[in-house]
Amino acid sequence: MEGLLDHLLHSVVVASSSIEEKRLVDLHLRLKAPLRPDLLRARLPGDLEWLEEQRLNLNALIRQAAQEGHEAMAWRLARAAWRFFYMRSYFDDISVTHGEGLVAARGSGDRHAVALMHNYLASACVRTGAYQEASAHLHEVVSIRAELGDVEGTDRARVNLGVVYWLTGRIRESLEINRAAVRANALDSLPVLPNLGLTLRFLGRYDESMAVHRLHLFVARVKRDQFHMSNALGHLGGVRYRLGQNAQAERLLRASLALRDRTGNGYARAEILSDLAGTYRQLGRHDEALRHHDAAIEAAANSGERHVQAEARNELAVTLRVVGRLEESAAMFRQALDIATRIAHPYEQARALSGLAEHLAATEPEEARRYRQRALAIFEWMDVPEQYEIRGLLAEAVSEPG
Repeated sequence: MEGLLDHLLHSVVVASSSIEEKRLVDLHLRLKAPLRPDLLRARLPGDLEWLEEQRLNLNALIRQAAQEGHEAMAWRLARAAWRFFYMRSYFDDISVTHGEGLVAARGSGDRHAVALMHNYLASACVRTGAYQEASAHLHEVVSIRAELGDVEGTDRARVNLGVVYWLTGRIRESLEINRAAVRANALDSLPVLPNLGLTLRFLGRYDESMAVHRLHLFVARVKRDQFHMSNALGHLGGVRYRLGQNAQAERLLRASLALRDRTGNGYARAEILSDLAGTYRQLGRHDEALRHHDAAIEAAANSGERHVQAEARNELAVTLRVVGRLEESAAMFRQALDIATRIAHPYEQARALSGLAEHLAATEPEEARRYRQRALAIFEWMDVPEQYEIRGLLAEAVSEPG
């Protein structure tokens, strides 16, 4: 069993070498030389299709390794497979394998390994909307890394906490964490820059957001990191879409999707499809918009990304309203509100409330006012620019003659 696990572990590391930073893998896994280096000659770097074929075997063998006392192999296999699972949006696989890995790491008494498992369990929790669990995992990482005197690991965990903060509405706190990380230049900028750019976008600081995402794209190109290149292109397209610069947005978003297709990167695909659908709506290409909305909702459902499920429904609801399908639009806003409320995602909650208020404004003005007041409270707490439009609509309603 040990020989099989050793060969599988080294094979996963080789196959993942095109998508995973070697320095970080070495730091995390602390691997010994393979027991059978001759067998590794057949394994090609970047062989993601082999990883896809071995996906079920990996899940089963990690579980078996943990149960049969091979704790060090169990958590190492989970960590080695993480990047592949993450870029393919296999978040359930991350939860299962790293849950087993966490039990194994605790059993071995290896605090470094325990912190690793908590960190990567948090990555799945973030993408599937389990924000309280993500926060708990990351606070454990901060505590353990500080205890071990690992300054870089502590800083990385705090940056990851910044993602949880902006998803749960604490955008100013997220901004400060990410700006401090960039200023300190203590971390690899690739993970930090997209988080900073997205935070700035939520605050309506589009020029700054664009500059950060351009820097992200530049660094990714220099490092030839296609995962980050596709993400940076998508984020740039998302800013262009929100600025109404639709021709540029379409080019960037389509380029991002094309690079994802070429490299097998399914991460955040649903968000790109949703932004592209919104771009087509603004271009008046409504049939294309509706097709891409449906594709975005399907992709978000397949990956289990509940915050994207809410976002994609809010975007579809806007398009349905534009094409005159008002009852369907209202139903879609209600679905978005239900999902966003269940996972405590305030931004999409407020967007859905605002959309429902617009639907009700002509027929039920008092109910519309209550929805807008709820949306305004959220937008003001988050300190995002949407608060000004809602405040204006509420003021208009008060000034209208009865």
